[in-house]
Amino acid sequence: MAAAATAGGSPEEQPHNWTNEETRALIQWRADNEKLFTGRRNSSKNGWEVFVSTASKSLLNRPERSGTI
Repeated sequence: MAAAATAGGSPEEQPHNWTNEETRALIQWRADNEKLFTGRRNSSKNGWEVFVSTASKSLLNRPERSGTI
């Protein structure tokens, strides 16, 4: 029972199902920010951290699910 909780996170969390528009926006963002993904060590990690901290907020702009904490 403990293994299921650690592997999948909390039971209230639902994975985000990306729409076609969100996928296109992500691809466009990645292309527009190619300079963040140089191929050097950790550049990809740093690039995705920028995405999560900036673009993902507007890209994944969706109402919060009711009933989640």
